[in-house]
Amino acid sequence: MGKGEFKIVEEVIYKKLPHEIFYKYETDGVTNQMKNFFSITKEGTTKWKADINFTSNKLALRLIIFFKPSIFKSKTKKTMQPLKTYIEREVS
Repeated sequence: MGKGEFKIVEEVIYKKLPHEIFYKYETDGVTNQMKNFFSITKEGTTKWKADINFTSNKLALRLIIFFKPSIFKSKTKKTMQPLKTYIEREVS
């Protein structure tokens, strides 16, 4: 994927905090819908579940999404980790 600049439009689709928040992100030919679910575990920590759906109208990107979903999963995990770390520090 390129390293150029691009514009992303973020839209909050649904919000029922502190338990759920759904987003839709759109950029040139790509749509990413992210449903976030938060719950308290028996240990008193927060469990964060994210259901993510990438779609594209560009053939090359659709092929990457289909054949190499691990690329998107690892990138998503990398972007989620700083938020998780921040929240855990603030709560501690």
